[in-house]
Amino acid sequence: MRDADVLVRTSDGPDRILLVHAQPITTGDGKQLGAVAALHDVTAARRAEGFRACEQQVVKILAAAATVRDAAAAVLRTVSEALGWPHAELWIVDPLTGTLRPAGHWSATAGQCGTLHSDPVVKGAGVIGTVWATGQPLWLPDITGTTDPAAERYLAEAQACTQIGFHTALAVPIRDGGTVLGVLACYSGSHEHDQDLLTVLLSGVAAQFGVFVALRRAADLAEQLGRTRNDFLTLVGHELRTPLTSITGYATVLADDPAISPDEARHMLQVIARNAGRLRAVVDDLLDLSGLEAGHLPLTVVEHDLADIVAAAVTTAKPAAEAGGVRLHTRLPKRLALHGDPARLRQVVGNLLSNAITYSPDGGDVRIRLTAHPDIAELRITDSGIGIPAGEQHRLVDRFFRASNVAHHGFPGAGLGLALVHTITTLHHGEISFDANPHQPGTTVLLRLPRHSLAPQH
Repeated sequence: MRDADVLVRTSDGPDRILLVHAQPITTGDGKQLGAVAALHDVTAARRAEGFRACEQQVVKILAAAATVRDAAAAVLRTVSEALGWPHAELWIVDPLTGTLRPAGHWSATAGQCGTLHSDPVVKGAGVIGTVWATGQPLWLPDITGTTDPAAERYLAEAQACTQIGFHTALAVPIRDGGTVLGVLACYSGSHEHDQDLLTVLLSGVAAQFGVFVALRRAADLAEQLGRTRNDFLTLVGHELRTPLTSITGYATVLADDPAISPDEARHMLQVIARNAGRLRAVVDDLLDLSGLEAGHLPLTVVEHDLADIVAAAVTTAKPAAEAGGVRLHTRLPKRLALHGDPARLRQVVGNLLSNAITYSPDGGDVRIRLTAHPDIAELRITDSGIGIPAGEQHRLVDRFFRASNVAHHGFPGAGLGLALVHTITTLHHGEISFDANPHQPGTTVLLRLPRHSLAPQH
């Protein structure tokens, strides 16, 4: 036997691959006296060979994938099988919120099971959070001895998914130059020792994924910029030019026709004032949005009563609701203490209520429910309006974007309100989501805000 690979399994250590050369020992007349064998540990070499094939397969997967999530499961499975490890996870930084969120995972025993770690990772805490904060690989040869509560929680969830006890963990950063875009983590069911080799191999795959994520984001940004340019031209062509036309037309008549009666002049001045106010609102929203995003308009964070803000916004919105035949239904706690900027949150609630009323038909209903949790405040606004076209939910917070059915029904607007809502929410470390009910018309907006004091994002 020459150049034969033999797989050796141990009870408490990793599998080893030995290259065996063996031949019999015989006498001159051919009598067999025994045998001699030479064994050489080639585990590292075979792993490197396997990872070269793995990297080639990852290149093919990434070339065919349209999004990070499309690629995640296949890449993680390929990496896990190349390592011979039972579990792998991919985490990607959300460019909008700056939080690290799961993009996919794969487990050998259960395939791709349900979402792991639904809560955002805390930077600097646990295996994933530590790599995110330091930007350096992390090797844990014996994770059963960890004393980090965050690490224990993540590992418990992962082990529950695979139903396999983990022993060694390796997590590496996914980078774009000096920027950490995410974390790739793999877990072994046995004690591993080849730290340097495995770190280099996994870092190679992470580098490929980093290039993919950066290219996808660049392509998405280019597409978004193209859409924004077109949407801005639409804004200028309609939402700005229409009131300007009205203003200049009536102003010209007032200046050139001395025979206009006082009543006619008063009516024309009211139209001019109304359209000037419409223009002022667009300009104010643009300036607010730009100032908040650039950090020139910092939040004024104080403790206040969010229930009082919502109640005041409902009172302000009642005349518009009554004029449109829309019924408002509220469920608010007596008080909900929250740290934030009350003026900015008043803008958020007011814009959300205005949208719900504007896009609801005569005789429709808008339900406003504010719920207090120990650490989170949730505001849920549900309307019975025109809903959101399929596939457009993710674009609602883009500046200048207006849903296709909004434009079709002829509703006025500049497409800035939800962009402003999203920016203020993000600065408060909050989240906003939009859901269309498939069984009945309408939209539900869910606003989630942390209740306790946090340094505002910039």
